[in-house]
Amino acid sequence: MLKDRRPLPSIAALGLMTLLLAGVFAGALADARPTAGADDSGSATALKQQLAVAGLSLPETRSFLDRLEHAVAQDDREAVAAMSDYPITVAAGKEILTLDSPSRFAARYPDFMTHPLRQLIAEARLENLFANYQGAMLGNGALWFGPVCKQEAEPQNLDACPNPPVLLIRINGLQ
Repeated sequence: MLKDRRPLPSIAALGLMTLLLAGVFAGALADARPTAGADDSGSATALKQQLAVAGLSLPETRSFLDRLEHAVAQDDREAVAAMSDYPITVAAGKEILTLDSPSRFAARYPDFMTHPLRQLIAEARLENLFANYQGAMLGNGALWFGPVCKQEAEPQNLDACPNPPVLLIRINGLQ
């Protein structure tokens, strides 16, 4: 048996190729526009499956994003604070804050709810979400949300926690 003696690509080259391919696919996904019957399409099925891994359904995700968009558009910091889990970690510029109450969240809201983050929320689209076992994210991790079980017994077992609320769980922000 002859060995193939072609040189292997460097790790840097592989990383660059991965980034280029990711950019191409991300661009293609960002250009996709849902149609009136999009809920029955293959992409909607894939999105439903991805959200299910995060413990989310399509209707509750859509509802959460609608409520968040409305609250942010109205600059209703108390409503956004009520949609958050505590303690919550937020990025305010170069400062990382751990906010332990809705009142602290509301007080620091202007520090982390920047114009770019507001715009990201206003333009949020279901098909641009990424979800995994940790929750769902907008904008490459700028904002994370998911179901939060408040029961003491098994906080990671969503089956033991029927209908957990969907809450913001981390705000990494945008510069």
